[in-house]
Amino acid sequence: MQFKDLLYRLYLLRRLENGHAVGDDEVFVTEVVHASLCPRYAWFERHAPTTHLNEHILRGVAVHEFVAALFSQIDGAEKSVSAEINGVRVRGRVDVAHNGTIYEVKTVSRLPDAPYGHHVLQAQLYSFITGSPCRLVYIDGEFKIQEFEVPPPEPQEIENAVAHAAAVLRTPDPPEGRESWLCKYCTYPCKLRGGEG
Repeated sequence: MQFKDLLYRLYLLRRLENGHAVGDDEVFVTEVVHASLCPRYAWFERHAPTTHLNEHILRGVAVHEFVAALFSQIDGAEKSVSAEINGVRVRGRVDVAHNGTIYEVKTVSRLPDAPYGHHVLQAQLYSFITGSPCRLVYIDGEFKIQEFEVPPPEPQEIENAVAHAAAVLRTPDPPEGRESWLCKYCTYPCKLRGGEG
């Protein structure tokens, strides 16, 4: 077996181990973010997840594992968090929690001049859940690092995003897709890419 194939297999096993059955009144932070970008993608990730992998995903996993291993030495590694927001249980896993601050780590091909909106939403969700300030940390392929302070969340925006995600995930059929950067990596059927759905 080639090393790349072994990595794929281990990643899929980890994904299966980390997958949890969730009810209609429960969403993951990443589902809220995905629903804000493309409701169809979020629906499929919940109801019929793909096993498709690419180097982009694996690089992100590798960097997260490295960061978690380093911060576990000072009691700041990944931490599960949850809160109820308007009757919906929202769960997530912060990358680093250290000295009262949450750090959300993102891998990118090149460092951005400003944080991406969907990353800000994710960081604000963690800030809302924990009551702690959050910073976005971008790491590129050369391990250069760019850090941004995330503005405090607006409660109404967070509540609306959570309600939208919960509604999308409750529907019996996949909703319409919305064009976003996810389209680059999406393998789900969608009219936006000339497919069915």
